[in-house]
Amino acid sequence: MQFYGKTDIGCCRSMNQDIFCVYRFDDQQGFAVVCDGMGGQSAGNVASEMTCQAVMNALVDAVEHDPACDIEPMLVEAVKEANRTVYTRSVTEAGYRGMGTTIVAAFVRNETAYCVHVGDSRIYLFREGKLSQITRDHSLVWELMEKGEITQEEMRVHPNRNMITRAVGVSLRLDVDSIVISLLPGDKLLLCSDGLTNMIDDQRIASLLRAYGGQYLCDVLIEEARKAGGTDNITAAVIE
Repeated sequence: MQFYGKTDIGCCRSMNQDIFCVYRFDDQQGFAVVCDGMGGQSAGNVASEMTCQAVMNALVDAVEHDPACDIEPMLVEAVKEANRTVYTRSVTEAGYRGMGTTIVAAFVRNETAYCVHVGDSRIYLFREGKLSQITRDHSLVWELMEKGEITQEEMRVHPNRNMITRAVGVSLRLDVDSIVISLLPGDKLLLCSDGLTNMIDDQRIASLLRAYGGQYLCDVLIEEARKAGGTDNITAAVIE
C-alpha cells in the first residue's frame, strides 16, 4: 500500500488554498486527506490548513493509542471536531468570517477503505481499468444534475459550478457523509479538488490512471489540468 500526493496553485490564482496530507502507518493501513479552502484573502487557506491538520492529528493519535480502533465513527467525528474549531475561529477573529473548506479523506486498513467527504472535492475508485466516483458532490450543479435539469458534462461548465451546499466551518452543525468500500488488489483511490475535475473529464482521468502510477501519476494529473487552463488550485492524492 502506497500513498502519493501533489498540490499546485494553478495558472490563474494568486494563492493556493488547497492542502493535502498522506500518512502511512505500515503496510496495512494509512490515509490521505484533501481540503479545498474558500474565503477571502487568506481565510480559505486558514480553513483548509486547520481542517487537514486537525483530521491528521486525530487519526494519528487514535491509531497510535489503539491500532484496532473503529475507523469510520472516529473519522466522522474528527471532521466534525475540525468543523467546530474552524467555525469558532471564523466567528471570533476578524478577517476569517465566512471561511470554510471542502474535505475528502480516505483511511485504508487491509482490504477496506473508510471514506468521508464534505463539499465538492471527490474520491474516485479505479478498478480493472474503470473509474467510478464514489462520493456525491455537495453542490448546486450536482443537485441540478440529479433532477435531470443539466447533464454531467454541463456541470463542468455551468456558471454556478462553484456553489457548494455543504462545507467545513460555515456553521456549527455539519453533516458528514461516510462510505465504506471493499478493495481488491490493483485498486487505486484518487482524492482530488475540483481544480482537477473541472479541467479534466472522467474519461481522461481514467486513461491517466490506466497509464501511470506512483508520484508520477499525481504529477501528470496536475500537469494535464494546468494545460487545460488551470483556472483553480489543483490537488490530487492517490492510494495504490
